[in-house]
Amino acid sequence: MRAAQTILTGLGLLALCVPADARCLANRRPIEGQLSVMREQGGAGQSLKGYQIQLAHPACAMAVDLDGAPVQLQGVRTVQILTSDAAGEQKLDSLIGEHIVVAGYVDVPDPQRHTGDAVLSNAWLVAVPSTGGAAVAADDGQPDEADTAAVTAPARTEIATLAPDGTETAYAPPPNADRNDIEARLGRFVTEFYLSGDNVSPDVLRGIYARKVSYYGKTVALDQVVKSKLTYFGRWPAREFTLQPGTLAIRPSRNSAQVYELTFVYDFKVASATKKSAGTGYSRLLIDLADGRGKIVRESGKVIDRY
Repeated sequence: MRAAQTILTGLGLLALCVPADARCLANRRPIEGQLSVMREQGGAGQSLKGYQIQLAHPACAMAVDLDGAPVQLQGVRTVQILTSDAAGEQKLDSLIGEHIVVAGYVDVPDPQRHTGDAVLSNAWLVAVPSTGGAAVAADDGQPDEADTAAVTAPARTEIATLAPDGTETAYAPPPNADRNDIEARLGRFVTEFYLSGDNVSPDVLRGIYARKVSYYGKTVALDQVVKSKLTYFGRWPAREFTLQPGTLAIRPSRNSAQVYELTFVYDFKVASATKKSAGTGYSRLLIDLADGRGKIVRESGKVIDRY
């Protein structure tokens, strides 16, 4: 079961990097503005809460769309910070109305789940300027445990269990399963399976993905996903993926308690007999748990840096 993760994150190597225009918002580039909170009622009557950076002037943004394709957004006035846990919300609550500087990974918003003109995943607090313009708190622009505002540390979980004899048992959350339990299992799927670097059999892959998948910019059938993963395994027989601490964010859908969005940053090293590649990637998964087993219904990502 530990295998499939490797393929998924590794395919970030195939995604395009977005050229960051110096005038546009972009990954890891500080975004400055006033923090506000949005509250509304969801379709199921639940109370929804979101945090937004209000920009002083409309801006462009170099982002990744819902399927992993690079795109330039225009007229961005608000950037929604995606929170993933109570600690992140508490930290942002304490800064409502403040002028702050944050950084993270810029994505295109999903109209069904987001309220901003752009969204910021895996965000961290860079600075809180005082009224005089000096930074009250700042860092080197890199996320760490002290200033991470919207991400959770790696949890533990799986979306299915593979027995020693190779048979697969669906994970069915108990009737009283809470969000923490589900998120822990999803986190374990990422850390122990998706990023494991192991080969995965076609049968296991078919148990992980939905029949139709939004896959790096295209809606494809399950067999095409399986073929793509096996091709990647053959191209890079040696693979190593390491989750960057503090970057795994797990968020429930605004419209369904059974659907979760996962975003994370990882380091990769892959090699064949004739070539090598290494760098840092960003992945975005949408997992539907409605069938009790869990299926990836959307996968996207990109290479952030090569070295």
